[in-house]
Order: sequence, then C-alpha cells, then structure tokens
Amino acid sequence: MDEISSRFDQKLSAEILDLSNDKQTTAFLYSKLLLHVVLHLPHDNASKQQLFSHVKKAAAQLNNYSTSLCAQFEHEYSAKQVVWWYTQPSFLYWQLNTALRKQEINGLYETRHYIVDLQDQIRALHLNFDAKVLYRGVTIQDFQLQKLEQSIGKLIHFSEFLSTSVKKEVAMGFMKPEVGNTARKIDNTMKAVLFHIDVSSRDDSLALEENFIGCIKELSQKPAEDEVLFSPNSVFRLERIQKGEDTVHNIYLRLTNERDANLEKLYQYYKEEIGANIKDWMNLVILGKLIRRMGKFQIAIHYYQMALEDETWNRCERYKTTVFTDLCLIYRQIQEYDKALEVLDKATESVKQGEYEWFARPYRMIVSNRAMVLKYKRDFEGACASYEELLKMEERAADVNNQERATTLSNLGCMYTGLGLYDLAMTFF
Repeated sequence: MDEISSRFDQKLSAEILDLSNDKQTTAFLYSKLLLHVVLHLPHDNASKQQLFSHVKKAAAQLNNYSTSLCAQFEHEYSAKQVVWWYTQPSFLYWQLNTALRKQEINGLYETRHYIVDLQDQIRALHLNFDAKVLYRGVTIQDFQLQKLEQSIGKLIHFSEFLSTSVKKEVAMGFMKPEVGNTARKIDNTMKAVLFHIDVSSRDDSLALEENFIGCIKELSQKPAEDEVLFSPNSVFRLERIQKGEDTVHNIYLRLTNERDANLEKLYQYYKEEIGANIKDWMNLVILGKLIRRMGKFQIAIHYYQMALEDETWNRCERYKTTVFTDLCLIYRQIQEYDKALEVLDKATESVKQGEYEWFARPYRMIVSNRAMVLKYKRDFEGACASYEELLKMEERAADVNNQERATTLSNLGCMYTGLGLYDLAMTFF
C-alpha cells in the first residue's frame, strides 16, 4: 500500500446539485462552461509551451522544485504519455484538480494543453472496463459528512478529475490508519469515508455531456491501483449512507446522466450568450466573456488584454470591437467610467476598419454604451445627446426592431426627466 500514490488522498469536493437552488445550479453551469471553453481553445505548440512554463513556476512556488523532473517533463511529454504523467507522484495532478475545483482561471488556462490531452485519453478509453462498482476512500471533515447526510436522494457532482479504483482494498488504504494501515493520523473532526460508486447503468449517452470514464491501468505509472478515472463534472445520485465496521461511513452513489430540461436550456443559453456554441470562434474573447459573466472582472480584463495581443485574431475588426465593447461593460460595472469611454473610442476606431454604414449595428452598440456610461456619470446632457444620435441611427437602419426603438425612446424620456424637462420627456414616452 505504501507504493500507492497520494492522488486518491487529495482533497475531494463533492458538491450538492440541488436544481431548486440557484447558487448551486449556477456554480455547476459555470464549472461546465469553463471546462468546455478550455477544452476548445487552440491546442498547439504555444499552449504546450505555456504548460511547460506553468509546471516550472508551480513547482518552484510549492517548494517541490525538481530541475530534472521538470526538464524530463518538457523533453518527454506527449499526448500519449498524459496518463503516465498524471499518475507520476508529483504536484501536477494536485494542482490541476485544485484549479478545477476552485475555478482558478489562470491555472486552468496555463494547463489547458494538458487538460485537453487527458480528456482525450479518457475519451479513447471510455467504458473500457467491466466493473459494476468503483471505490474511493477519503477522510472528510465532520461538517462535510453532515452535509451529505442531509442530501440523500439529491444529485452531487465532482468538478475535478475523479480517481477511483476497481479494488476496494486500494480505496480503503486512503481512509483512517486502522482501516488502511497508513501512517496518516485522523482527528475527531475527520471522518473515514468509502464511496461505493454504482456504474452499472453507464451508457454512451454520457459522452454527449463530455463525461467520460476510463480504466487507466495499462497507461498508469501505478498499475496496481487499478484506477478508473472520471472526467470533471461527473454527476451522481446520492442514494444512502451507512456506518459500517471500524467507524467507516459507506456512501453509496449511482452514476447518472439524468438531464433536467430547464438546466439544459440554461446551459445552452449561457453558451450562446458568450459565443461558446461556435467552435471556430473559440478564443480568448470567449474566455473573457465567461469570466466576466462569472463576476471576476479584474481577471476578465487581463484576458481581454491578452486577446488584443493574440496575433491569430487581433487583425479581425469584429474581434477587436468585441473586446473593446466588453471592456466597456466591465469598466461600467466597476464604476471606472473614464476608462469605459476610452475603450469605446477604441471600439469606434476598430469599427471604422470595416465597411459599415454610419447607422449600422456596430456603431449603434457603441453609441448606446456611451449613453449608458454618461448616464452613470450623471452627465445627463451628454447621455441625451448620445440617445438622440442613437435615435437618428435607428430611424435609418432597417434591422431595428420595435423593442430596440422603444428602449431608446424610454431612455431619452428618463434622461430628460432627470434634467427637469418634463414636457420634452413626455414626447418620448
């Protein structure tokens, strides 16, 4: 048992997925979207070099720096060896899963090359085993166990790559000392838990959700573990919890691909909102949009600025205009209004590179955003001037719907009301 690596022993986060709880549902959807975007970003030599740089930096920060190991990783790494490196006793799997669990954007972006390779390898091994039950032994805090006990019958999900074993005795080695015979100690606030994961109902429909399960024994550096690896965001039904011998708590899960229609609609809506449903358009702008949607504004600004330096895309007028317009939305939300106006000027210069009429939608979007920023700055006269300009543009454009025009008229009325020009305001309502 001493030869078994500590992959199974890393912190495990089983998140409750109560579809009636907006916070839990949103967290799950963001986890899925983040993985989806990362998996579809360009997978090339540049992403590989970023992976190598990340490994060196992370190793040094964790005081686990091995020049020879990092050099070996950079020299020998290939997609075919991704599982071997995942099972290599080092910080890599720990850092990767921590980034997935905590939604650490920088860590996920810098290791995206590795994540894609590992996901592809599990996809290639999908359902390549006969076992009906898999096991995972961990120690968790008492409050975590209580939370699970209160959630029997509900769905739970794991946002990281989930390591399990075909062998029960392997999994038990990662619980408490008297059960696993390990050198670790456990205090009164920790509980020994053995997950029994029923995978008998598995089917190919799992692949539709990018949820793959594969036995990695033949590719592992530790074949004795008989490890079966789940893709991130796998979903299970928590069926029951029983206290067994030696104070071990047996938690019974059942793999499920139950699909809630409303949850699926919301997921597709989010994908369309940020443009993640267009594979050929997957780039740093899409990642920036998602990060902005998650409310991590400073990180989003960083990735939008990186997007402007992306030579693959930054010669595209539409791309740059989107970046500047999205940056305006962020600066408006964090109340940096002068910066918002500054990037709108840049958006205007970008749109001029295209062959657009002065009243075309890209120009209208910029003028509309400028009016909003001026309103928040309490420059009502400036906002009115922008809305008047927008109204003239809408009168000329053929692609303006009634709702769009009504919104502009209503905004003008509100602005003139704020200026005390009530008679004029009434002409717009």
